[in-house]
Amino acid sequence: MNINDLEKNVAKKIKKVKNDALEELENMNKESQLERENRLLKEAIALSHTERKKFQKDHKLQTDNMKNTITKLENKINKLQDGNNLLSESIAYEINNLSTKIDVLLVSKVKTISKVNKEYIEGLKELTNKSKSRFESFYNKKKFIDILIFTNLGITPVLFLIILFFIFFKKN
Repeated sequence: MNINDLEKNVAKKIKKVKNDALEELENMNKESQLERENRLLKEAIALSHTERKKFQKDHKLQTDNMKNTITKLENKINKLQDGNNLLSESIAYEINNLSTKIDVLLVSKVKTISKVNKEYIEGLKELTNKSKSRFESFYNKKKFIDILIFTNLGITPVLFLIILFFIFFKKN
């Protein structure tokens, strides 16, 4: 064997060792990368587990708060409904009371108005009676005046004739 062959042989072995070392380094690199990824995954799982627990606590707190708020709202709604019912009853009572007062007031005012109307009607009847009596008195006076006029009209020509008779025929 010659030196060239030995060199080639040694170069091949060096290459092989080098390739094996590179492969081994690559495998170690892959293993360390897998270990790192595994570690990161474990951390992420642990973090998500703690986040889930925290979320569950927050969810429970919010659910409890919502239940408390709903209970308070229901209590307030019940109180408002009770107040509304009480107010409705009070308003109905007051309306009924006012209706009664209005009826009483209306009856009293109608009585007062009818009393005043009766007084006016009586006053009008008195005025009518007075005007009738005045008319009859005037009419009776007119009758008397008419009688006097007719008498005057009847007596005047007769007196004229009597005066003429005395003037013309009695001179003698």
